[in-house]
Amino acid sequence: MERFPILATVVALIFLLLMPAGAALAGSGSNPRFLTLPFPETDGMRIQDGWWRGDMDLHRGLDYINGRIHRPSTWETFPVIAGAGGKACASADPDRPTCITGVGKHVIIRHRVEGRTYYTYYGHLRSIAPEIAVGTGRYETKVKRGQFIGWAGKTGNPNTAIHLHFELLTAPGQWLDPYDIYDYRAAYPAPTNPAGRACGPDHFWRECPPQPHLRDDEPPSEDDGPSEDAAASALVLRPSTAPRLMMSRRRTRRRG
Repeated sequence: MERFPILATVVALIFLLLMPAGAALAGSGSNPRFLTLPFPETDGMRIQDGWWRGDMDLHRGLDYINGRIHRPSTWETFPVIAGAGGKACASADPDRPTCITGVGKHVIIRHRVEGRTYYTYYGHLRSIAPEIAVGTGRYETKVKRGQFIGWAGKTGNPNTAIHLHFELLTAPGQWLDPYDIYDYRAAYPAPTNPAGRACGPDHFWRECPPQPHLRDDEPPSEDDGPSEDAAASALVLRPSTAPRLMMSRRRTRRRG
């Protein structure tokens, strides 16, 4: 009978050893809450993959889709927006320099929050907003929270379907779960229907369940400086804007 408590202790120790550094700090209450969802609409949006995927196979991010779970044929593109203000670095070519290793077309934004540095990663983009400098290997384009940065796609991973791979990091190779959940998809509050699910106690969202950015009058972040730069005043999407953009893209495809 005494073997079961010992076994439980061993399993718990193995889990702690395999857990990422950020997860071990969960519950400390020290994380800033500065993120909003990286897309302007929640209707039709779902989480396809959580921070964990498979048997202890670390995913290190969230996969957001506009469609039905496990039905890739239903996944459609959607506008991707900055989860917080900062400076962006982007890559559209695996042979060109970038700031953080990634696949396909991707944007990384560096955020200065309460004296700390964080990064958000937006991967597999179909296209990158023209306002964002691509391939420079430097964080040089100022972006505001909610600014349009590209369209969700599947670049760099042709065996999948259209989605956004979203990550939060403190440095290259140092990933965190913005929800502070570190679990499978079913544990997360879905954008469309949270179903009573909550974030962990040390999450990074402004509120939980997280919401899209609704205002474009927010003061710049520590990394932005004065907001008179043209890039900082580029397109900021409100939820009402996204459907018009989506319809425009569909009309373009039909004409082509």
